[in-house]
Amino acid sequence: MGPILSIGQQAIIYAGESYTFTPSFQHIASVGEPEQIVDYYNYLTSDNSDTVALCSMAYDVMAACADRKLPKGLLWETTNSWDGERVVMVKGKVDLSAQILMAVDLLYMGIIGKPFRMKEQSKGKPMREFDAAEFVGAAVAHLGMPTESAWRMCIVDFQIAMKSKFPDLYQPDLPSAAEIDALFGDTDQLL
Repeated sequence: MGPILSIGQQAIIYAGESYTFTPSFQHIASVGEPEQIVDYYNYLTSDNSDTVALCSMAYDVMAACADRKLPKGLLWETTNSWDGERVVMVKGKVDLSAQILMAVDLLYMGIIGKPFRMKEQSKGKPMREFDAAEFVGAAVAHLGMPTESAWRMCIVDFQIAMKSKFPDLYQPDLPSAAEIDALFGDTDQLL
């Protein structure tokens, strides 16, 4: 079975083996502390990031989200130089830019998902941390899930389940006033 793209899963086929990467709460939490997870995302998407740090962070994210141990040589990694004075990159089969993009996508789908518009949504507040345990606790409390199952959920699964359970909290996806005006403007021209 291939990856479920709608929840952010990805896959790489290498040496006849398939490796799946899932941005579940458990996997995203293993990237680091709640603040560190958001720092990784911000750094990986920054315009002025160091290539060696990008390589290291992308590897950390992909290894954390992997369904099993990754073979040496699949992804770019970092290691100490032979004299121990520098950190160097070790080339992998996956292109480094593709690896970075995959890591960014895993983090995005792991901490943001597919945001639905809530009726009362806080605006203008930047995300400072992502605590997966809070979402797991909410899934256990509000959705009645066992803890082990909740840790295996992705944020998209959580969002869909919460929207289904509490539909009154979410706004329908209605067109904006500008979109309505543009639609009627086109209709007026036709008439």
